[in-house]
Amino acid sequence: MKRITLAILAALAITAAAPLPAQAVEQGFTTPRYFGPKLDGVALNATAALRTITVNLTHNGTATGNAAYSKILLGVAHTFSTATTITVLWTCSLDGTNYMTKTSRAIAAGAGTVSLFLDTYPTGSASTSPLFELDVRGCKAVKMLLGGASAGVGDLVDAYVTAIVGK
Repeated sequence: MKRITLAILAALAITAAAPLPAQAVEQGFTTPRYFGPKLDGVALNATAALRTITVNLTHNGTATGNAAYSKILLGVAHTFSTATTITVLWTCSLDGTNYMTKTSRAIAAGAGTVSLFLDTYPTGSASTSPLFELDVRGCKAVKMLLGGASAGVGDLVDAYVTAIVGK
């Protein structure tokens, strides 16, 4: 069931891609890139190495290539056990090697507050399939660390990644 749901989400992402910028077309990028299953039945409380997804976003698949994509879609199929949330911590590599934590900034009364870019999705105490989205313009590679509050060995996730060219 969850594989079918994610396959449908991936197909929708591919068919819903916006018009491509001229530079992307010149470089030969005219369709989204589906990376396939990146996690399969991994527990949300497993070691960080097992819960981390890394994707290369360059035009030629090497760390020295040009950043080629503007958006990442991360589809997660979660089998519920005890986790109250699913979280994704995003990091970006501008050079293809060194990763930095993405941040967001909120402005209130003229003062800015910088926070880690951490997506949190409530499970609602049930199995769920959220679709996360991140702006990756300029990133040559991205790492996504999945986790969850109160996650146990029975909180299993499958994860799929699609990179999109354009807006």
